Amino acid sequence: MSIVKAELEKTIASCGGRMQPPYRSFREFVLFNGKQFQTMPFPDQYKHCSDTVGECYKNAYLLVLHNPEMTYCEGCVQRAGASHVFIGIHAWAIDSRDRVIDPTWKSEGVDYFGVPFDFIFVNLMLKRTRVCGVIDNYQADFPLLSGEAKNWKANKAA
Repeated sequence: MSIVKAELEKTIASCGGRMQPPYRSFREFVLFNGKQFQTMPFPDQYKHCSDTVGECYKNAYLLVLHNPEMTYCEGCVQRAGASHVFIGIHAWAIDSRDRVIDPTWKSEGVDYFGVPFDFIFVNLMLKRTRVCGVIDNYQADFPLLSGEAKNWKANKAA
C-alpha cells in the first residue's frame, strides 16, 4: 500500500471524514481521484528539462507540452530519505506505462500518489488563470474541488 495514500486517509479521517461540497481540500481530491504511480530512475533524455525547485507545476507542464505521449499529474509525494510524507501538492509527468518522470525532484520521490489530468483541461486552466497547477487553483475559484470542472480526467486506463 502507498505510504502517501495511508497518510492522506489518516489526515481526512482526523478531519471528520469526507463532507460536501465534493472536496474540502486538495488532499480529499487526490485521495478520492488518485492512484499510486511507479517510480524509476530519471531518464537521461530529459535531463535538459526545466528543473527549478519551487516550480514543479511549470516544470511538469513544460515536460508534457514537449512530450505529448506523457501525462501531467498532480498529487502528493514521499521524498527519498524523508521520514515524513510531503502532503503539499506536487506535479510531475508519467509516461505511457504510468511511470513517474519528475523534472523537479529527478529521482528523489519514492512514493507518488496523484491524479492524471487531460492536457486540454490543463491548457484551458492555464489560459484562464495564467497559472500552472490545477487542483489547488484559487485563481479560478477551485473548480475541481467544487465539482464545477468537467472533462479533467486523462484518457488513460486507471
